[in-house]
Amino acid sequence: TSTFLFLPQTPHYASPDIDECARDLDLCQPHGVCENTEGSFVCMCEEGFTLAKDRQSCEELPHHKKECYLNFDDSVFCDSVLATNVSRQECCCSLGAGWGDHCEIYPCPVLNSIEFHTLCPDGKGFILDETILNYGIPTHRDIDECSLFGEEICKEGKCVNTQPGYECYCKQGFYYDANLLECVDVDECLDESNCVNGRCENTRGSFHCACPASTTYDPAQKKCIPTSKIDKVTDRRDVCWQLRGEDGMCSSPFGGQQLTYEECCCRHGKGWGYQCHACPPRSPGNRGRSGKTGISPFLLAPALYFNDSVGNPPKVG
Repeated sequence: TSTFLFLPQTPHYASPDIDECARDLDLCQPHGVCENTEGSFVCMCEEGFTLAKDRQSCEELPHHKKECYLNFDDSVFCDSVLATNVSRQECCCSLGAGWGDHCEIYPCPVLNSIEFHTLCPDGKGFILDETILNYGIPTHRDIDECSLFGEEICKEGKCVNTQPGYECYCKQGFYYDANLLECVDVDECLDESNCVNGRCENTRGSFHCACPASTTYDPAQKKCIPTSKIDKVTDRRDVCWQLRGEDGMCSSPFGGQQLTYEECCCRHGKGWGYQCHACPPRSPGNRGRSGKTGISPFLLAPALYFNDSVGNPPKVG
């Protein structure tokens, strides 16, 4: 007889699915959403991003362009757009604090963090360029902030690209404000030594020192002094003004020509020079005769002489 041993089969029970998304909340972040599947999970990436090689995160598409924002924490960050068509690398590896579209902004990585070095392996001011190869390997190139962001980073000035970064050169009378990213007028009137004995009036890029009657501003001494004491050079030519107001401001330059002080004040003008020196008042007895002779009314006015360097009147004839 044969003997058979019956061994009952052990029933097979399927293992319960593990929800990887619930166990690790950082999966697929920060640019994707984790969705659990049977026995695994999948990253659903945002627009402009694709699944990374580790299949656990999302990385930016190489040439995807969005807006770059200067401020991220500012309550009006939507108005701080530096550029509207830049990649995340171009934005976050240069001046940007956030990158996105229509005020849906993703913060740029913190400087020197692991994410920053992943996005900007060559540091601030450089990005990898797949079109520039070194022995077949993509290499870095400098970010031209002046070309990329235009006037947004150097308003009222001239932007010059450097490696890395940029420099903003302002006109005389202006200084660069790195927070506002623009050239700001210098208020020279805050320095009282610029207009001693006068009333300082700030102008865009400069200032005007309004002096009391019978005094004129001397730029060398930066103060108002009696007009008679100003040592003028008779052969120096400067702008001649036809009008000079009571406030000491000149207007209406004569014919665009530059004249000497004597030519200006004896014949045409009321003020002379960049600082609007007042011409001496004309007395009624010095008016020339006009009419039959055809002589200009001011040609017969006595010549004006100026003290020499030691204060003595020059010799005539």
